[in-house]
Amino acid sequence: REGVRATLERHRGAVETLHRAAGHEQSSYGIAYREGLRAETPDLLALLRAQRLLLADARVAFADADEQRGLRVLATMTRLASSVEEESTLITALVGIAAERMMLAAACDAIASKEAWAAHDGFLDDLQAVTAGLDHGAMMRRVAGAWGAAVLHAVASGEYSMDLGPRGGTIDIPQDLTAADLARARAVVDELVTVPYGSDTEHFATAGERAGLADEGVGGDVKGFAKGIPRAQSVQAHRQLLHAAIALRRMGRDAGSYPAQRPPIPELSEPDPFTGRPISYSVDDDGAAVLVLDGAGDLLERVASKAAASVTPIVLPPPG
Repeated sequence: REGVRATLERHRGAVETLHRAAGHEQSSYGIAYREGLRAETPDLLALLRAQRLLLADARVAFADADEQRGLRVLATMTRLASSVEEESTLITALVGIAAERMMLAAACDAIASKEAWAAHDGFLDDLQAVTAGLDHGAMMRRVAGAWGAAVLHAVASGEYSMDLGPRGGTIDIPQDLTAADLARARAVVDELVTVPYGSDTEHFATAGERAGLADEGVGGDVKGFAKGIPRAQSVQAHRQLLHAAIALRRMGRDAGSYPAQRPPIPELSEPDPFTGRPISYSVDDDGAAVLVLDGAGDLLERVASKAAASVTPIVLPPPG
């Protein structure tokens, strides 16, 4: 812990710069979308390193019972994630999702704190507000629309094979690709947004085949969306888990205990958008409430890196 604190102090200037940046309503990473598939993205890994620094700062703040500083850090983490998610490429969407996952991990730690402040209305209201997040379904549709426009632009320009230069690799587009082919691929991607990954994993695995395109190039992009969309769904489900815990924490505080049976909280009643099942709810013998995205870890292992393939259950301490 002392090592973490020392690292944060060495980078305190960077953290304060991130807080100042989060205060701006608009953002841009300077992506030249007019260049279509050739458009370059900035060093997005630097943003994830910054988010990891903020994650450590948030955990230290909550461990020190400095909930207001912790909330400020969470707000900055949310803004960093949304600033990337507001761009319109698949890679920026995936980086934004990864950044939001880190923010939610810190927020879930906070809601499970045994400290009295974690059950106060002011803290719970603020935690709900700073973790609102974007509509990831709309985000993925927007990204797919931008991708489709870029492919059409390349076809219209006769650029069927492009060397990506410093980024490495090439992009190959079938010379017989038509607008109808691309519309079919877009329809497959748009439809995936509406299907919880856990309800039909095979549906996502066969997305490329249903798009009717070769595995390389444009068909490979469809497969990329078939992995990116479940990751987006998993973050939405993680946020639903957190907001269910916020509502439940209020209920337990007011009643003196958590209900033995599943309470009528919308976040607990509605299936989550990733597993397609309601969040698992139970109360331990000691009175603690346990909330779990049942099966989420196994599903995430199919579409995400090992480091991201987990959603830790939330264990709320007994009220009082």
